[in-house]
Amino acid sequence: GQTDAVSLGFYPVYSNLVTGMVAGTSATTVFVTGTQFTDGAPNFKLEILDSATLAVQSTVAVPQIVNSMSFTPDATKVWMGSDGGLMSLDPTSNVVSVFAGTVSGIPGVTTVTGRLLTISPDSKTLIVSDTTNNYVFIVDAAGGTAQVFSVKGVRSAKFSPDSYKAYLSGDGGVYEYVVSLHTVNATSSPSTASVSYLPEGPAAFVSGNSISAYATCNDKQLGSWSTAAGPLVSVLASGNTHVIGVSGNSWTDLTVTLDGNSCPSTLSASTQTASYTGCAPVSLRSLPDGSQ
Repeated sequence: GQTDAVSLGFYPVYSNLVTGMVAGTSATTVFVTGTQFTDGAPNFKLEILDSATLAVQSTVAVPQIVNSMSFTPDATKVWMGSDGGLMSLDPTSNVVSVFAGTVSGIPGVTTVTGRLLTISPDSKTLIVSDTTNNYVFIVDAAGGTAQVFSVKGVRSAKFSPDSYKAYLSGDGGVYEYVVSLHTVNATSSPSTASVSYLPEGPAAFVSGNSISAYATCNDKQLGSWSTAAGPLVSVLASGNTHVIGVSGNSWTDLTVTLDGNSCPSTLSASTQTASYTGCAPVSLRSLPDGSQ
């Protein structure tokens, strides 16, 4: 008999978020690196510290000067960005490897260079941005391959909670990546812009001269608030979803309400601000329960 081929589209489906606390063990080590020592000499090493005393337990040599570093969410690998190539470290053996996978997309580009911006929640995909050469690399860590795109000044990126999609922001505006990269909004994002998904997944927020919200399912802009912000973090606290941003000497708290659909068409948010003095935060993190 004859079989007809049917093309099916697959889209993320989101429902109510379920949270819980589980017992665990504390990490005993901290990994630290930097571009140079206090005397100005280049730093080609990674220090492993005791998390309780901060005493140096050991050092690991790295072939390039590290400019960014992050553990995979499954805690099986440390990835490090550099101007000379992407590197990884096995925390059980302290063995450093240089990513040598195939890079496709731009002829002549064979090395993943730049800062590591984000790792997908399933630990399989990385986004690396080279703002010097205006490249963005999407690295398939499991498959050992990478795609490179010519995109100007991307400095922030974040994957959706299900690892299906990523939003990126930069000089050319807001971009979306699923299997390829395309523009969502061509409005330039400042260097301090940040991307944060809601914990439930159906919407993402991008900061800059204002804060904008986009539906994950179709990239529709759900709202915009004329509040400048740099770093963003989203939390689920006391039964409400919040997006917290900071800029200059002001905190902004958006209490977000969606319309209840898995592909939302509307979103509302009430805004509160608070002044503070002190340092200028460059990133925000929250406790898993959103309490702090």
